[in-house]
Amino acid sequence: MPKFAFVMFSCLNVLSFILIFFLVPETRQFLLERLDDVFCPSVLTHPLHQVKVVWWVIQKALGLTPEVVQPFVPYDKAPLDDRLYARFLLHKWRLWMIGEPSEQEYSDWKNPRKM
Repeated sequence: MPKFAFVMFSCLNVLSFILIFFLVPETRQFLLERLDDVFCPSVLTHPLHQVKVVWWVIQKALGLTPEVVQPFVPYDKAPLDDRLYARFLLHKWRLWMIGEPSEQEYSDWKNPRKM
């Protein structure tokens, strides 16, 4: 009986890995505002992209020269500096709490020469 439990557990792990790989898109390096670009396309768009990725890996393993697979959704060119963005949001929140409008944008904070 313990052998059956181990086999069942390992089969469920393999099945969950396959389902997550094909059905859950990667959200690393995306801003919260850009997650709609990741989750809004058609239901079959991401699994078909992952099939292309698997085919690319197989071709690479066989020593063939595969064509380049583009990312599912292009990554942000310059990811945010988390600490600086947090300070920027805290600054905007403070100004909002005291009733002063803020005309500054995050891009002004990234480039201190503009300030």
